[in-house]
Amino acid sequence: DVSNADFVTLLIGVNDWVQEVSIDKFASNLDYILNHIQGKLKQPYNIVLITIPDFGVTPKGAQYSKGRDISLGLSEFNTLIKKAALARNLPLVNLFPISKRARFEADLVAEDGVHGSAKMYALWEKLITPVVFNLLKD
Repeated sequence: DVSNADFVTLLIGVNDWVQEVSIDKFASNLDYILNHIQGKLKQPYNIVLITIPDFGVTPKGAQYSKGRDISLGLSEFNTLIKKAALARNLPLVNLFPISKRARFEADLVAEDGVHGSAKMYALWEKLITPVVFNLLKD
């Protein structure tokens, strides 16, 4: 329950995509979650939406594709996240482009071959922190 939260960061969707949740169902789930969070927050615009990183570029990412194009599928989900941010006037952090660096920079991938390393998370933090700071400065 986020009723005591001052703000929320929301990064969802990778597991939905892996589990073959339809794009329509993902859109519905995203809308439901955002409605719930905005109904609980004292300041309903204190939400930062974050796009899904592209795990398909990692060494073991392809094993979760089930024959689908990971980058394309995640891009479709990310389009919905971007549209939700725009429609609700919420800040957005786009991790998708920086996550693609993992294809060529092995030190951005954790030992499991799928998740981001501490170095990748540090890069994400550099993108997210200024957006959160800007949101909460007032």
